[in-house]
Amino acid sequence: MKKQKILQTVGILLILISLVFSVNSCSLEAKAEGVWVLKKWEKTIEGTTDHLIAADNWYYYFCFTKDNLVYNATQDLTSTDKRLLRYENIRSYGVLGKSIIIGYGKREFKINGKTAIYTYSYVDDKTSKTVNMKEYYEKVKSPSVKEIVDAPIKPSTP
Repeated sequence: MKKQKILQTVGILLILISLVFSVNSCSLEAKAEGVWVLKKWEKTIEGTTDHLIAADNWYYYFCFTKDNLVYNATQDLTSTDKRLLRYENIRSYGVLGKSIIIGYGKREFKINGKTAIYTYSYVDDKTSKTVNMKEYYEKVKSPSVKEIVDAPIKPSTP
């Protein structure tokens, strides 16, 4: 009888723990869904870091949909074509703790309220040096997810 009560208690605790984890991951997905604009970034090569700030007339966006798809878009107000244009590649994303892991490689979009930090590394083709990137984003209401998903595809540059 005592053993049965202990097993029931352990079972209830496991169910409660599972609920806590599922609620936490769902709330993160809800926070990720939407559009994020690049504000500044850091580029580090062999210990030397350059700090760059996004221009007021050029915008780069991450767009997370409720279907776990990631779109990227840009808008350059200095060009002749000032429209919002999205990139052709669409990737999937998953939730891991407080981070969004984007479909390829080791790329992490870590959300903290209305701000996020996107980190990744790559090898420069010309120098063969590893480049570590850290990009800072803010969540925005405009453009909307629908506007980015429906935006024309950015033409390739030769």
